[in-house]
Amino acid sequence: MFLGILTLNLSIPYSETIKEKRNILRSLKDTVRKKFNVSVADVSEETYGSFYTAVAIVGVSADASYLQSTFSNIVNLLETLYQEYIIAHKMEIVSYLPDENPPPLI
Repeated sequence: MFLGILTLNLSIPYSETIKEKRNILRSLKDTVRKKFNVSVADVSEETYGSFYTAVAIVGVSADASYLQSTFSNIVNLLETLYQEYIIAHKMEIVSYLPDENPPPLI
């Protein structure tokens, strides 16, 4: 089993209020969730004066190449729609091997 993590660092300098910033983030998260079967969360520290934020996108699959392809498609979509906000992104795929003899579920 493989776990894919995509972290995006964003700058939203044109928002004058925290509400505008949250609306942009909500739009980004909803777009990714709607098109791809992944989890999306705002993982930044909430500070009112900060224009910088971070978003984490996580997916799980039995096939690492599928995750690689999915995250590449996500990055391409976000760079097309939200190009002015993306500062950097980091993609990581981790192999997760559960115990061979897991304890019985009660």
